[in-house]
Amino acid sequence: MNKTQNITLSLLKDLLQKIKHIAINKQTSVSGLLTKTLEEIVKKDDLYEKARLHILTY
Repeated sequence: MNKTQNITLSLLKDLLQKIKHIAINKQTSVSGLLTKTLEEIVKKDDLYEKARLHILTY
């Protein structure tokens, strides 16, 4: 079972306001938006690493 863990993030106020608007437009929370974005980054990194290892084995 995956557990979640809270983190603290410091952002410039102007940036946070823009992020809040983006989250509202996507009908999610700032936390949900950041979680999805970070999951996508990790997935892309995992795929890149698998491809890199595949190429190195040939």
